[in-house]
Amino acid sequence: MWGKKGVFGENACQVFRMNDSDPQTPMPEPRPIFYGAYERAVDGKGRFNLPFRFQRVGTEAGVEKYIASEGPDTLLTVFPYGEWRRMFERLKGESTTPERRAMVRRLSSGTHTLEPDRQGRVMLTPEVLGRAGIGGRVVVVGMGHYMELWDPERFRRAQEAPPAPDPGFINGFYQE
Repeated sequence: MWGKKGVFGENACQVFRMNDSDPQTPMPEPRPIFYGAYERAVDGKGRFNLPFRFQRVGTEAGVEKYIASEGPDTLLTVFPYGEWRRMFERLKGESTTPERRAMVRRLSSGTHTLEPDRQGRVMLTPEVLGRAGIGGRVVVVGMGHYMELWDPERFRRAQEAPPAPDPGFINGFYQE
């Protein structure tokens, strides 16, 4: 089903340009699309390789940076820096109530910047990984514009008992 190389091999990141159909509309910055599931070893310092490596385009060409934060279902999520910043700015702009500001504060305080080292490894402290139940191995799952980090056994259990497919979701996926 999935393994060290993942369902789609090592090149599981594609960069797509949206709105290609209208030549009058300026092209937005390409957005990465992550897919596949990959298991990686985590060393004692919390370092592991992300399988979805890509290079930034535009003024930050050559800079590879990600943001990890607590996500839904007690998972860790990993976003390309530009994507996370775009979403954070949108959320921050909506934060006019004390409750919304508290949510932004919680999201912001739990984030970690990830920059691959020369070997392509990123690092989260063992404490951060431990809060998500991740120890010596991690499964990195592509979720479109972001990635999720899973404990391998928890991921296996979730895959064995998936919810019944929603026909509306499946049909929507295949529509243009």
